[in-house]
Amino acid sequence: MASLKKCKDCGHEISKSAESCPNCGRRYRRRWNEIGPFTSILVFGTMFLFLLSMCSQA
Repeated sequence: MASLKKCKDCGHEISKSAESCPNCGRRYRRRWNEIGPFTSILVFGTMFLFLLSMCSQA
């Protein structure tokens, strides 16, 4: 039940993970706060490992 939200155009209940409303077709994009933490950790972790490997080679 908590994984549903109302469509902003037609009011139909849709899944929070839906890319579009099955009733009216309005498209929804993923919000940055849903994918941001994982992406940030991945990017900064990769940069950290790269810098660590560069320092150990010197």
